[in-house]
Amino acid sequence: MNLGTINNALDHRIVGGNEFGWKCYGPNARYMDYSSQYADASVIFDSETQHVYEACIEPKNAETHDGVYRWLNPENKDRMINEAARRKSNYRQAWDDVEWCDLDVAEDWLEKATAIFNNQPYNTDVLVTVEMEDHEWLKIAFAAHEKNMTLNAFVNQALQHSLAIEELRQRETTDLAYE
Repeated sequence: MNLGTINNALDHRIVGGNEFGWKCYGPNARYMDYSSQYADASVIFDSETQHVYEACIEPKNAETHDGVYRWLNPENKDRMINEAARRKSNYRQAWDDVEWCDLDVAEDWLEKATAIFNNQPYNTDVLVTVEMEDHEWLKIAFAAHEKNMTLNAFVNQALQHSLAIEELRQRETTDLAYE
């Protein structure tokens, strides 16, 4: 994702910005803030390449939306998590007791951010990209058939199970870093 895409999605409603204080994204990292009547957004990007490291959207009226969404560029995510651990900062925390809903697919963030920013309905499901070889898809299709499930329902169930295990693993890793 690049800065131009986000600028277009958020109608260039930039209200501020500055250098980004953490070192995990390098010396050219800057952040920019956006605001509408319905939401605030921010993006951390490289000022030379316009490469986006993080993008966040926060509705101003939490009662009308299901959460606060963040996209972390997978190429840089581990560096940010490591710096957060060194700073003893919970990278999952947006503020107070509110945690980010991290999105893996940039287009998913753009869709949600555009809708939230403009007070439009949007799909709260979280999209993920699943890449497998054909023979692996065939095995999954047979397994879904044996459980009398659709392929989509079977894959969703498997992904939810895997995500729960990964979240536990990450919490344990983060908790160890705080000790």
